[in-house]
Amino acid sequence: MTDKIYPVQIIDHKEKGIFLPETSPQTNKATVVFGSVAAEAKIFRLKRPAQRIIMTKPLQEALYIPDLPLKLHVLEHDGQFYLGPIVGIFTAGFKNFPKAPLGNRTFYFAKLLSIYEKAGVLPVVFGMQHINWQDGLVSGYVFDKQEWREVTVPLPHVIYDRIPNRRIEKLEIVQEVKKKLMTEYAIPWFNPGFFDKWELYKILYRDSRIGPHLPDTIVFRKKEDLERMLEQYGQVYVKWVDGSFGRKIFHIRKWKNDQLLCRFRDEQSQNRLIKYANIDSCMRHLFPNLNAKQYIIQQGISLRKTNGQAFDFRIHTNKRKDGTWSVTAIAVKVAGAESATTHLYSGGEIKTLQDLFPNEQEREAIERNLVAISLTFCEALEENINGFIGEVGIDMGMDTSGKIWIFEANAKPGRSIFSHPHFRSLERKNHFLLYSFAAALSEAMIKRPDSYIPFHRATEKNAKII
Repeated sequence: MTDKIYPVQIIDHKEKGIFLPETSPQTNKATVVFGSVAAEAKIFRLKRPAQRIIMTKPLQEALYIPDLPLKLHVLEHDGQFYLGPIVGIFTAGFKNFPKAPLGNRTFYFAKLLSIYEKAGVLPVVFGMQHINWQDGLVSGYVFDKQEWREVTVPLPHVIYDRIPNRRIEKLEIVQEVKKKLMTEYAIPWFNPGFFDKWELYKILYRDSRIGPHLPDTIVFRKKEDLERMLEQYGQVYVKWVDGSFGRKIFHIRKWKNDQLLCRFRDEQSQNRLIKYANIDSCMRHLFPNLNAKQYIIQQGISLRKTNGQAFDFRIHTNKRKDGTWSVTAIAVKVAGAESATTHLYSGGEIKTLQDLFPNEQEREAIERNLVAISLTFCEALEENINGFIGEVGIDMGMDTSGKIWIFEANAKPGRSIFSHPHFRSLERKNHFLLYSFAAALSEAMIKRPDSYIPFHRATEKNAKII
């Protein structure tokens, strides 16, 4: 969509009509499109261009435009006028609570939706149960004036995937809904799935730009795999391929004689340190039913420390509307006492670069290095995987020699770093960049005729579904 956004004003009039900003169409009528719905409208002429979108009440109703203080983009293409975009935020886990429709995730979604006017989009949170396939509509949620409202709008121009976990993502019914919206309705979908740790490693370790920054990684199939990696590196991380938030991550290191020390977070979310007499006792206790591709073993890295605690970095990147990548935030995560990782759930703490590197010259050199590697990583990732990506969270570390390592990448990055006061404004920037990317993606798809299906059904309101 164009960079400029316009307030939407509704006026009383008996006809479906619209005054469009800075346009001088040669026809008295045109097709106006909002999401998946289109309607024929009369073009009213003004003596001078309006810096707003003025439409009549009948057109608003025909296009299912909700009564909200909207600011939208306008795009003219092939004689049609596209208003929007509607950004669908697809998720699961809805609750029957009007003030908290998404349970403990409600606050996050409220923050995500609260800047919609500034971004010039209409974001709607919805799940598969909210889709009216027959009429091409979605009954989802918007957040306006500090309140949640249910609205019915057309199917969106573009969808941002915020499915909360891999278990839900893998459900057959969820996969069917995603496939239908992407293929039959040609709706672009960005960040469409969680990254698989092993698959991502296989894709990127051969890349000469990224490979040197990836710790050696293998699939954990048998005891001998663990033995070999420990013999080679002295310490390893064993990670569940579908894990997140630091769950099922084990830091194992060689100790005296044949003993092993293992740190991990147990099922009660308690940090544990256990000494095993040998590798056999470790296997029996931690991995009694080992299956192929269930876990990976990653080379352990001796990270730099602050006050005796290891730290690493979370870099949050966003794709700009011009197709380039940018770094939105760099946070330092300091490991908690007796923790295997730096995750906040394991007692970790968020710090700024300035907190740990007060020397300006050193701090700027580290920041430049982190930014350069992050942007190269995102470019390499995009070159090697299918689908659209609008943001990536990258976990990096610095070893005692100063080398930067890439540990993980997240297609649905957590927001824990934005709880720190220094990063709160950067979270708003992240949200704005997401919407800017969504608007650019929507425009790109509109301008590709093969991406859209033709009008296929007229509604009772004399609108058309596309």
